[in-house]
Amino acid sequence: MSARAARAALRAVCVAVALGGCAARTITSRAPVAGAPAPGRGASGGASSGLAGADTARGVLRVAGPMPGTLVLERGGRGAPIALDDQPRDPALRAADGLEVMVRGTLQPALGRFVVAGFVVRAVDGVAALDGVLERDATGLWLRPADGRRERLVAPPAAFADAVGARVYWAGPRDRPPVAYGFLSR
Repeated sequence: MSARAARAALRAVCVAVALGGCAARTITSRAPVAGAPAPGRGASGGASSGLAGADTARGVLRVAGPMPGTLVLERGGRGAPIALDDQPRDPALRAADGLEVMVRGTLQPALGRFVVAGFVVRAVDGVAALDGVLERDATGLWLRPADGRRERLVAPPAAFADAVGARVYWAGPRDRPPVAYGFLSR
């Protein structure tokens, strides 16, 4: 992201904050998100605050500004960017910079922010994606998303060979090499 784009995104967030989060309020729902971490389980598999029916938002995640950076969810033509609060800082969420994600948490319109409780990767450059924890058994490598199902990885990249237990994302069908992949945590 260029400095100019980062400033524009940050400016849009400031406008949303000044308006009391009005733009962000229209994009949330209380419906469960398919593929999102189940209540009581965080996106990385640990315990969460159990936010059943939490607010959700989808867009491309950007880390803007100087480190540690402000998290901004860019929504394309679907509305104003949303400022995300990931306190304490979530390295897996920050590793999703540039990916399309679905965040789950609590919208705080009065403060102009969305407090993130968990997230899932949904797409990489427009290609549907899945994220989960790498597992190995006698038949090969598998991806276990937060919903608990297992997806066999037929042609995993060599980088996954020694990464059992890591949270990764995979864009494209699982029965061939990925279009894009990466690590969210190791």
